[in-house]
Amino acid sequence: MKTIMQYQHRTIVINEKARQKYDSKSGKVFFKVVRINGKNLQSAVAYGQAKVVYRLKKWVSPPSWLEEKGYGLTVFADFETALDFAKGMFSRYAIYACKVDGIFESLPLYAEIVELANGRLAYVPRKWWNGTIMVKKVKLLQKIADVF
Repeated sequence: MKTIMQYQHRTIVINEKARQKYDSKSGKVFFKVVRINGKNLQSAVAYGQAKVVYRLKKWVSPPSWLEEKGYGLTVFADFETALDFAKGMFSRYAIYACKVDGIFESLPLYAEIVELANGRLAYVPRKWWNGTIMVKKVKLLQKIADVF
């Protein structure tokens, strides 16, 4: 069963069966928002030298230069937080249930996105999206929702 809803300029299609399957595994499964670019599943925000391409059922790590500087990949602990994040974006996105490895105890400073794309770190006085969790590795399991 699919739920279709409108939120401002966005259409959201939720696979309710998949959502229920993974919502019941609280603490064991996380949620990753990815940008859909053709057939590629990419970082929701990062691009350029910071971009990550995700593959279904394959472990993915951040670019090595970011990993060396103490940065990882971001996920959310629950579907609702991931959905709130995706609703504010302006391209086509999907939310996947995922497994993670290496949860960070705290988040590093927020880095400016254009500098990241150019392979540099520059910090900005901004907070991470509420509920953001940083991890060393992500494995996408199943698509839960499309946001377009």
